Amino acid sequence: MKTAYRLTYFLLASILVFGTAFAFSRKTKTPVATPQRTEQDHAKWKLREEEKKKDFPIADFNEAEPIEPSKRELRKQKQKRKNGLGLVSLNPEPNTGGGVFLPHNQFNFPAIPVEQSSVIVIGDVLQSEAHLSEDKTGVFSEFTIRLVDVMKAESSLTGTEIIVERLGGQVRYPDGRTLLYRVGTGGMPRLGARYLFFLKPSPELDYSILTAYEFGKKGIVPLDSSRQFAEYEGYDSNAFRTLVVEAINKSH
Repeated sequence: MKTAYRLTYFLLASILVFGTAFAFSRKTKTPVATPQRTEQDHAKWKLREEEKKKDFPIADFNEAEPIEPSKRELRKQKQKRKNGLGLVSLNPEPNTGGGVFLPHNQFNFPAIPVEQSSVIVIGDVLQSEAHLSEDKTGVFSEFTIRLVDVMKAESSLTGTEIIVERLGGQVRYPDGRTLLYRVGTGGMPRLGARYLFFLKPSPELDYSILTAYEFGKKGIVPLDSSRQFAEYEGYDSNAFRTLVVEAINKSH
């Protein structure tokens, strides 16, 4: 991953608003959104993004190492692989709001990425935590998932839990500030919620999140903000699971 440009959270919000307004106009087949609708759309996105921010785990800039030797060694291996990201500021300016890395074609895959995912599971988020890379220029988040249903796996998954990860997280600095660092418009799984995860292997033998969908009280909620995922927002959870099963069967 190349060194990221330092961008503020405000810039990301502006990009999201533009993308949402574009998607909304396509869906309603209205060439130009009215000023009133654009303002409402902006308020909706702002509220949603503020809520999403709460789901990003927090890493202490000077976090302590695990006491147990095996866990400490595993942590160090993961941290070394995240060196050189350039996502996190070592000495953030007083007025900065964090940063974002904007990858090219971040979600360049279908809304139901069966062929791009080596593992597809339904699981509950039991634990979330964030850690800095060894050189403190990167932050990554880890989630402990209790398996409810293994829908696809290239090899058998052992145990009832797996750990999944995603780049990004919040960083708590010694001066008391907590700043958000994220990758594009990607979100983070919500603690205690149930998701259908599309996963791919990571070098650390865990899995990284390609994308995911929450089984919300009012239907499916996409984890990530992109036009193709919005198609299934509010979709019945059981019906969505059936769609994924059918897509898996067709891919064989």
